[in-house]
Amino acid sequence: MHATALRICQRDDNADDPAFPFFDVFEAYWSPIDKNQTTLQNVLAWLADAIFVPLNASAKLFADTAKVIFDLGLVACVIAASLVFLAGAAVAANAGYRIFARAAICATSGKPPDCATPLPSFFDFVLHPATTMQGFAWQALMYAAIVFAGAYALTQFAISAYHTCAEAYRRNRARKCGDSGLLQQRSIWRVWFQGALLSIAIIGLWAWPWFFPFVPDPSHRLMYSTLTAVLLVGFLRSALGTLNEFFVNTLGDVQIYTTHDENSAFYKFRKQIVETVEAIILQVLRASAGPLTTLPVPGKAAFASAAEAAPPALYDRVIVAGHSLGSTIAMDALLNIHEMYSEGGVSREQWLRLRALVTFGSALEKTKFFFDVKQPTVSASADHWRNDVYGKLFTKNFATLAGGRRTSDAGIFWANYWYFHDPVANEIKSFAGADGQAICENSLLKSRFSLLHPWIHSDYLWDGTFWARRTSSQGHGMLDILSPKPPR
Repeated sequence: MHATALRICQRDDNADDPAFPFFDVFEAYWSPIDKNQTTLQNVLAWLADAIFVPLNASAKLFADTAKVIFDLGLVACVIAASLVFLAGAAVAANAGYRIFARAAICATSGKPPDCATPLPSFFDFVLHPATTMQGFAWQALMYAAIVFAGAYALTQFAISAYHTCAEAYRRNRARKCGDSGLLQQRSIWRVWFQGALLSIAIIGLWAWPWFFPFVPDPSHRLMYSTLTAVLLVGFLRSALGTLNEFFVNTLGDVQIYTTHDENSAFYKFRKQIVETVEAIILQVLRASAGPLTTLPVPGKAAFASAAEAAPPALYDRVIVAGHSLGSTIAMDALLNIHEMYSEGGVSREQWLRLRALVTFGSALEKTKFFFDVKQPTVSASADHWRNDVYGKLFTKNFATLAGGRRTSDAGIFWANYWYFHDPVANEIKSFAGADGQAICENSLLKSRFSLLHPWIHSDYLWDGTFWARRTSSQGHGMLDILSPKPPR
C-alpha cells in the first residue's frame, strides 16, 4: 500500500518494498468540503451570539483568565486593524479621486488637469458612480483601469514575495532535517509568476502614467493619483484579507462544524467531514500486508461492514494527529470507531493498533464551548458519563504507549501541544476521567510571536521543541511518540 501523502523510510531502503521499519503519513484532507461555505457576516453574527448570548449558562471555556484575555484581545486587534485599513483606503480613495476626476473632466474639453471645473464630490461618486463617470473622458477611464491593474499586480507581488521569504525561512530552519540542495530549490513557475506581476506593476504604475497621460501633464501631477491607487488597493487587500483569513477561513470552519441544526447545510458538511476522516483511519487500521496498492479516498461504504484485516497487518501501530479543528474531528472519529468496536464493527486487533492521539494548535476546548453554548447539558450526570468515556479511551501514561496496548482497557496515549499566543489553541483541561484525573499530557511550547509574526498557529511542525523535548520533565516530543522506547 502506498501512502497517500508521504512514506518515510531509510535513505538506502526500497520505498516500494521497505526491508526496515518505515512510516506512512496519511492525510485525511477534509478542508475542501466546507471552504467558502460561509461569509464574514455570518461568522461575525455567530461569534457575537455565542460569546454574548449563550443559551446554556453552564457553558464554560476552561482556560486561564490571561489566555482568555489574550485571545479576545487578539480578535479585537484584528477587527481594529481592519477598520484602520478601511479608513486608510477611504482617505486614499478621496485624495486620488480629487486629482483624477478633475483631470478626467478637464480632458473632455482639452484643458490641463488642474483646470477650474466644478467637481462632483467623492460621496456623489460613491453613491452614483455611473452618473459621475459619464462626465469623464474615455481615455481617462482606460488610464484608470491600467493604473489599478498595476496596483493590483504590485500588491499580489508583495504577497507572493512575503510567502516566498516565509517559506525560505522555514526551510532554513528545517535544513538539518533534509537535503539542503532540495530545500533550496525554488519552483520555476513562481519565478515566472512574480516576474509577470512585477512587469505589469511597472507598466501600470510608472511607464503608462509617465509616458502616456490622457491629458497634457508636464508636471506629472497624475502620478500622485497613481500613488493613491496603490495605497487604496493595498489597504483594501489588507483589510479584506485580514478579515477573511482570520474569521472566514479559521473561525468559519468552527462555525460550520459546531452546527447542531440537522436541517442546515452546515450539518451536512460536518457529517461529510467526520465520515471522511473516520473512513481514512478505518482503512489504515484494516490495511494488510500484500500487493502494493493506492489507498483511495473512501466514502460511506468504507465502514459499512466490519471487514477483518487479513494477517499480517501492514501497520503495527497507528498514530492519529490533528491540528486546529482537525483535533476535534479526530476526536469525534475515534469516538465513532470505538463505538463500532463495541458493536463488533472493528476487530480487537485493529482497535489495539491505535496507539496515540496527538493534538497541536487544538481547537478542542473552544469547540466544546461552542457545542455547549448551543446544546445545553441536560444534567451533571451527562457530563460524568462523557468524562467516563474519555477516561476509558485516553491516558497520559506514556508507558502505555511505550509498552504497547495489550488489552482493550489500555488507553490511547494523548499528547497536546499548544502556544499561549495561539488564539485557536488551549491547554486540554475539560476532557478528564470520571474521577477528574487528567488524561492528556499537555506541553506548552514557546512561540515566536511578535508584531511582525503575530499568527503562529501554523508554526508547530517547524518548531524543534514540538518534535523533541530537551528534558523528560517537559513531556514527550513527537519523535518520542513515533518511536517510543519500551520501559525497562
